[in-house]
Amino acid sequence: MRAAERGAPAPFAELEADNRAVLADVRAALDGRERDWAAYHRTTVAMHRANATAWAGVDRIAQIDPDFVPD
Repeated sequence: MRAAERGAPAPFAELEADNRAVLADVRAALDGRERDWAAYHRTTVAMHRANATAWAGVDRIAQIDPDFVPD
């Protein structure tokens, strides 16, 4: 962990077997979750609008495709 905090993480294969198993369980649980792509899209659009207004210029809001619908 300390090496990772310094920006030099060890390869996953070098973790202890128990830690690899726990992380594999966490990943399996996350991969098994259904994603709400419409909610992700709404959040992304809201963040883009806020950032465009704050520092990129309101004209950047025009980059948002109002007809885009995530699958």
